[in-house]
Formats: sequence, structure tokens, C-alpha cells
Amino acid sequence: MVTIPAGSHGIVYVRVSTEHQASDELPIASQSAELTAAVERAGATCEVVQDAGISGTDVEGRHGLQSIAARAREPHPTFSWVLVWKFSRFARNMEEGLVYRALLRKRGIDILSYREPVPDGLLGTLITHILMAVGEFYAAATAADVLRPQKELARQGFSAGGRPPVGYRREPVIIGTRYDGTPLARIRWVPDPETAPRVVQAFQMVAAGPRDAGAAVRGRLRTHRAARCACGAPMAGTNSRSYRYYRCTARCGRPHVRANELDGGVMDLIRRMLITPKAVREMVQILNKDIRMRTERQGPDLERARSQVRQLEQQDANLRRALRCAGPRLPSGSRSRSSWWARNSGRRPLALATLSAPNGHSGSHRSSSRRRSTK
Repeated sequence: MVTIPAGSHGIVYVRVSTEHQASDELPIASQSAELTAAVERAGATCEVVQDAGISGTDVEGRHGLQSIAARAREPHPTFSWVLVWKFSRFARNMEEGLVYRALLRKRGIDILSYREPVPDGLLGTLITHILMAVGEFYAAATAADVLRPQKELARQGFSAGGRPPVGYRREPVIIGTRYDGTPLARIRWVPDPETAPRVVQAFQMVAAGPRDAGAAVRGRLRTHRAARCACGAPMAGTNSRSYRYYRCTARCGRPHVRANELDGGVMDLIRRMLITPKAVREMVQILNKDIRMRTERQGPDLERARSQVRQLEQQDANLRRALRCAGPRLPSGSRSRSSWWARNSGRRPLALATLSAPNGHSGSHRSSSRRRSTK
């Protein structure tokens, strides 16, 4: 097992390329827990630095490793070793890994591998170089195996993964069946009917529109150059697998800046400068004026609709009043109107005939009905 000096302080560095790792590479939480437990058993102290979802070949995009290198450049580093799960977690690029390893060793900081302990001296250096070379070869071979089917998918007109650009959308295409009978689908990028016309319009505006509009669009695309590093060089925006960040174009070695932190600071500055109480009051006045104008334009239509509603309500009230006056009264012993109508549903034509008959005949009908009832 790896030897950790008792009473020392170091850094536990953990990294995973993706959320799903091979069986011999534990997830990042398990790495951190087991490495910190080993440090506690050795009687030392540590702090955890992690890079989640970043490839080992992307040294510049690993904020955790960059922070370790920046702290190692300080006049008096506060840690004496860096513990990793395997050397492949430290770097999969042999050249850059050796550069960072030499930087740490010049400052008296050792790199310790928990699963690949190496002896001290020249033999340990040779074994370390061999392990780093094996890690780089494994990364290159894996990339080639992944790139080959991606190229074939692109050649067939399908998506090789990732998010479609603006103006396109994902469309699944069934190309066959799997061995278990389920459909085999591939993803194709097709123009989005909602956003594609806007993208075309944007390019047309830049190409043939007014000069100021094109300059404004191009200026928006160059806003990331306004960020400057502490060395004075401009900072360029870069994407990793999980994060967006800004890095120094001069590669001075200073830590990268998370894009959400820098963008959040810029937005806070804009809010403080533009969203002032005076600007808010002016915006409220503009909104109130717009509401008044809309109300004035909709006033006649609203009054006409209200008048129609009142007429319909009056007609409904008149109809209900007429039905109450013309309909027969309910017997006092009946439980409900519905049950009474159910028992006397056969008398409705007679009642209607009585109401519609002339005065002379109505009396004879009433007298005949009384005689039938007395019998």
C-alpha cells in the first residue's frame, strides 16, 4: 500500500471522466471516501479537490488540477503530497502529466497513487513513466474505438451525439430491429420549423442588413474578449463536458474562471448600473401608459359585450318568470319536483292543451276533468 507520512498535510485529488466508470475505477464519491479514510489511518490530514466529468487528456479544463498547480507555485505551499486513486486519474497525457509532476516535485510535493504504489528512486521513476504511458495509450485507443462508429454514423447522415445546433431538432429514425425484437433507432438532425427561419433571418440581416446591425451582432460575438486575465492577456471561453469556463489565451498558468461565476458578476454589475430606482419608475410609467391605451381601445368592445350579457340575463329572467307563472303548482305532499313530474309525465299534453285551448273549450275541459276525478 501507499505510504503517507504521519502528521503531514496533503491534497486528495479525485477525477472521473463520466458518470459511468469501468469496474476498476470507482465513482468520484467512493474514491474520495476511500482515499480520505486511508489518510486518516496514516495519521495525516487532507483536503479534497475534485474534477467531475472532465477527461484526463484535458489538463487546461480541469479547474481542480489548475488550482493545485497554482497553490504549488506559492512561496510556501501548505501541502506536501497529492494522493490520487491511480496515475490515470492525475493525467492521461504523458507529456503534460510529466510537466505537472515535475512542477510539484520541484516544490517538494510528491504524487502518491493509492492503487499503484511505486518504490522510491530511479526504479519508481521508471515505473511511474510506464504507468503514465499505459494510461495515455488506453485513452488514445478508447478514443479511436469511439470515433470510428461516430464517423460511420455521420457518413450515414445520423447524429453522432451531442446537442443539435440552433435551428435544428432531433428526429428519431427506425432503421431496423435489435436481437430482442425491439426497434433500433438512430437520431437525425432536421431543420426546426420554429427556429430555423429565425436563424436564416439572422444570417441574412448580418450579410445584407444595415452595417450597424451587423456590427452589433459581431460585437455580441466578441464580448468574451472583454474579459482579461491578471497577466493582461484576453480570456477565451471554452467548453468542457460539464462546465463552461474562461481561460487565459497566453496560458500563464493561472486558474480558469467558471463561466457562470464571471457571467453572474457581469450581470450583477449591469443590474446595479442599469436597474436603478429611476429606471424602474420610468418603466412602470411606460407600462401604465400602455395599459391605459389598451383599455381605451378596448372600451367600446367591452361595453358592447356587457350590454349583450345584460340583455341575455334579462331574457333568461323573463323566461324563468313565464315558466313559473304558466306551470302547474306542485302538490303539498310531494317530496320533490322531479318525483312529481315523473308521476305526472303523462298529463303534460293535457296541461298544454288546456293552456292553448280557447276560453269556451277550456271551461268544458276543466268541468269534464272534475267529473272524471269525482268518479
